[in-house]
Amino acid sequence: MRSSHSPQSTGVNKRRRKSALPITDFSVTPEVTAKHGIQRLAFKVAQAAVALGVDRGAVYDLIKTGRLRYQRLAGGTIIIPKSALDDYLNGFAA
Repeated sequence: MRSSHSPQSTGVNKRRRKSALPITDFSVTPEVTAKHGIQRLAFKVAQAAVALGVDRGAVYDLIKTGRLRYQRLAGGTIIIPKSALDDYLNGFAA
Protein backbone atom coordinates (compact mmCIF):
# COMPACT_ATOMS: atom_id res chain seq x y z
CA MET A 1 0.00 0.00 0.00
CA ARG A 2 1.27 3.47 -0.88
CA SER A 3 2.08 6.05 1.69
CA SER A 4 0.06 9.23 1.46
CA HIS A 5 3.34 11.14 1.26
CA SER A 6 4.73 9.46 -1.85
CA PRO A 7 5.39 11.74 -4.83
CA GLN A 8 3.12 9.60 -6.98
CA SER A 9 0.08 10.25 -4.85
CA THR A 10 0.28 14.05 -5.01
CA GLY A 11 -1.62 14.22 -8.27
CA VAL A 12 0.87 16.73 -9.64
CA ASN A 13 1.65 16.11 -13.27
CA LYS A 14 5.00 17.69 -14.05
CA ARG A 15 5.60 18.52 -17.69
CA ARG A 16 8.86 17.25 -19.04
CA ARG A 17 10.76 19.48 -21.40
CA LYS A 18 11.29 18.00 -24.82
CA SER A 19 14.91 17.32 -25.55
CA ALA A 20 16.47 18.96 -28.58
CA LEU A 21 16.46 16.73 -31.61
CA PRO A 22 19.74 16.02 -33.34
CA ILE A 23 20.32 18.04 -36.47
CA THR A 24 19.85 14.92 -38.61
CA ASP A 25 16.19 14.64 -37.57
CA PHE A 26 15.11 17.64 -39.63
CA SER A 27 14.14 16.72 -43.16
CA VAL A 28 14.78 20.00 -44.92
CA THR A 29 17.30 18.90 -47.51
CA PRO A 30 16.35 19.19 -51.18
CA GLU A 31 16.91 15.46 -51.61
CA VAL A 32 14.34 14.56 -48.95
CA THR A 33 11.73 17.05 -50.12
CA ALA A 34 12.20 15.92 -53.73
CA LYS A 35 11.88 12.30 -52.64
CA HIS A 36 8.45 13.01 -51.16
CA GLY A 37 7.38 15.49 -53.83
CA ILE A 38 6.98 18.24 -51.24
CA GLN A 39 8.34 21.74 -51.47
CA ARG A 40 8.44 23.53 -48.12
CA LEU A 41 6.80 26.93 -47.99
CA ALA A 42 7.76 27.65 -44.38
CA PHE A 43 10.14 26.37 -41.73
CA LYS A 44 10.07 26.14 -37.95
CA VAL A 45 12.95 27.93 -36.20
CA ALA A 46 15.08 24.79 -35.80
CA GLN A 47 14.50 23.81 -39.43
CA ALA A 48 15.40 27.31 -40.63
CA ALA A 49 18.57 27.09 -38.55
CA VAL A 50 19.53 23.84 -40.29
CA ALA A 51 18.74 25.33 -43.70
CA LEU A 52 20.89 28.40 -42.94
CA GLY A 53 23.67 26.41 -41.28
CA VAL A 54 23.40 28.25 -37.96
CA ASP A 55 22.06 27.42 -34.51
CA ARG A 56 18.55 28.23 -33.30
CA GLY A 57 19.82 31.12 -31.20
CA ALA A 58 21.13 32.83 -34.32
CA VAL A 59 17.73 32.52 -35.99
CA TYR A 60 16.02 33.99 -32.91
CA ASP A 61 18.55 36.86 -33.00
CA LEU A 62 17.75 37.50 -36.67
CA ILE A 63 14.04 37.57 -35.82
CA LYS A 64 14.57 39.82 -32.78
CA THR A 65 16.62 42.34 -34.76
CA GLY A 66 14.10 42.39 -37.61
CA ARG A 67 16.45 40.93 -40.21
CA LEU A 68 14.30 37.82 -40.74
CA ARG A 69 10.55 37.90 -41.34
CA TYR A 70 8.38 35.41 -39.48
CA GLN A 71 4.80 34.53 -38.61
CA ARG A 72 3.52 33.40 -35.23
CA LEU A 73 0.78 30.76 -35.38
CA ALA A 74 -2.17 30.71 -32.99
CA GLY A 75 -0.44 28.17 -30.74
CA GLY A 76 2.66 30.34 -30.48
CA THR A 77 4.81 28.42 -32.95
CA ILE A 78 7.07 30.63 -35.04
CA ILE A 79 7.37 29.82 -38.72
CA ILE A 80 9.66 31.45 -41.24
CA PRO A 81 8.44 31.64 -44.84
CA LYS A 82 10.82 30.29 -47.46
CA SER A 83 10.70 33.70 -49.14
CA ALA A 84 12.01 35.28 -45.90
CA LEU A 85 15.00 32.93 -45.95
CA ASP A 86 15.59 33.73 -49.63
CA ASP A 87 15.37 37.48 -48.93
CA TYR A 88 17.80 37.20 -46.01
CA LEU A 89 20.29 35.18 -48.05
CA ASN A 90 20.03 37.65 -50.94
CA GLY A 91 20.78 40.57 -48.63
CA PHE A 92 17.34 42.11 -48.34
CA ALA A 93 16.32 43.38 -44.90
CA ALA A 94 12.92 42.33 -43.57
